[in-house]
Formats: sequence, C-alpha cells, structure tokens
Amino acid sequence: RSEEKEYFKHLTERYGNIQCASLVEKSGPESTVGTKFADAVEKIGNPIDDKGNRLFFEWFDFHSVCKGMRFENVSRLFDIIGPRLDSFGWTEMTGEQITRQQTGVLRTNCMDCLDRTNVAQSACARLVLEKQLEVQGVTIDLQSDPSTSWFNSLWADNGDSISRQYAGTAA
Repeated sequence: RSEEKEYFKHLTERYGNIQCASLVEKSGPESTVGTKFADAVEKIGNPIDDKGNRLFFEWFDFHSVCKGMRFENVSRLFDIIGPRLDSFGWTEMTGEQITRQQTGVLRTNCMDCLDRTNVAQSACARLVLEKQLEVQGVTIDLQSDPSTSWFNSLWADNGDSISRQYAGTAA
C-alpha cells in the first residue's frame, strides 16, 4: 500500500468521507504539487476503506479565482463541493448521547501560506453554522450582517493562532 493511501485511510477511519480541496495554483510552480496531489487521489481509488468511505478531490485555483482580494469568490468552491459537504452533516449531542453523526470532513491544502486555507475553512464554517442554526429555527447571515462581525474576528484569531503554532511560538 502506498503512503498516500495509508494517510487517507487513517483519515477516513477517523472522520468518514474526505472532501479534499486543493487551493494551489493551476499554473506555475504550484501546479506540480497540485497535479501530483490529483494523481495520488486518482491512484488511491474508492472506496478507500472497508466501511465504504470515499475520497473526493476538487482543485480550486484560489489565487486565480480570488485575485484582487476578492475572497468572497471562494463561494464558487462551495457551489461545487457544497452539496457533498451538506451530505456529510454534523455531529450533535444531547447530554452524553450522539443524536446526529457527521459522516465526512473537508481537508484543504495550499503551499506557502495559511491565508488561503483559513479563507476556505472559514467559508465552510460559516455555511455549516448557518445550517445548524437554521435547523434550530434561527436565521442568520454571517457573510453580510454587520452584527455578526464576531464570526470574522473568531476566524482571524484562529488563523493567527495556527500561524503561531507553525512558527513554534506561544499563543
């Protein structure tokens, strides 16, 4: 078995289905990594484990699509992978009992910065939180409602914390 398959098999055993979103550029030096990643996913095949969990891949050239600080364009990625992420759901607990079980996760990657990953992951978190609240009867627009600026602050703090971890400095 390949190292790549073992890596993703470990992830599926732990989290279920995996939706990969590669945020690297489709041209230039980053394209080599993106191509290798896409080839590895294809080579691994599906299902990836004996539970039937699958590995999905989407290449989203973040710099090209979000050029000029147009980070809202990351919504195009979620237009593509959103239905699959919706099918993964989320986990809910009532007391000590799991009442809803998530069946997959989003795995993002980029090359030289956390900014792309943080923008994509925050967009995913925003969409999921809106859906979770909607199920509870609460309608909220985390993208454009000024009273929800706390959400963007939360994700900015998250990105700063992860950057410090990568740099090896205390939070």
